Amino acid sequence: AIALAAAFSIAETLFEYKKISIYHVVVVASVLNATFFFQVNTAWTELLLYMLVWVITYLLIKYFETNKLKFGVLLSLALVYLYIVHQRMIGVVVAAFLTILAYMILEKKIEIKHILWFMLIMVVGFLLASVVKGYLQNELWKINDATSLIATSNVNDYSGQIGKIKEIISTPESILNFVAQFLGKIFYFGRASFLLLFVVIYSWLKDIVLKIRKDIKLETVFWIKTFVCLSILAMMLITTIAMILPGRNDAIIYGRYAEPVIGILILVGLFVLLKEKYKKSEMILVILVSFALEIGLGVLIK
Repeated sequence: AIALAAAFSIAETLFEYKKISIYHVVVVASVLNATFFFQVNTAWTELLLYMLVWVITYLLIKYFETNKLKFGVLLSLALVYLYIVHQRMIGVVVAAFLTILAYMILEKKIEIKHILWFMLIMVVGFLLASVVKGYLQNELWKINDATSLIATSNVNDYSGQIGKIKEIISTPESILNFVAQFLGKIFYFGRASFLLLFVVIYSWLKDIVLKIRKDIKLETVFWIKTFVCLSILAMMLITTIAMILPGRNDAIIYGRYAEPVIGILILVGLFVLLKEKYKKSEMILVILVSFALEIGLGVLIK
């Protein structure tokens, strides 16, 4: 319910509608996607992560439109909580930070007070999360007990990921394997988003080119595209690293770790198709190229 409410508010900003219309269907389709219906039957944290991504996007929009500190503080708290729920969501946290930083610089709205509050909340939140996590690991999971099950297995933590990164850069073959794994994630999210991944990235890059060439005014929707594109790319990278040493054959297209951002990706992609002014031939070309990329990636990762 919270995700739907946030999504409708986001859509009102993007689509600028007031009455019941096709855009309501777009919102429902974005939130209640196939991934949602699968995860609703599990006891994982994914649904909470989905909701938080929608809330964070909503708070980003409110901050961009009002430039008020209270929305910056709420956004910081939501990002910290997102990280606490699952540390792999650090990709979304970094994407939000970079988006806000770029917004302040390019829009010439650098607010030192806002930055200090943002950094204070993030640092304190991360430190508290680390302390609580360490306590739970030692007291509940007995991670320092050499005889415990978790101590004798691979821990899904930063320490475990550092080992994987070292493995990735150790040989040319492992680097090629990493590239193949990342292409597999692009293939997965291209399919899962009905090719909207490529549509959003194309629209985002086109806006950047227009800004450089013609110095166009960057609207709120551009910053949401920036956040979405950076988030999906960061989460695909994190997923690739996490699954670089697979224990299953389909690991190359495993995308669950990045799926919390797929709903907002679909919504922004549908906005680009329905509201932005592109020549039909241009958008048809983008879709055809996207389809060709999907086929090519499918062949490469086999």
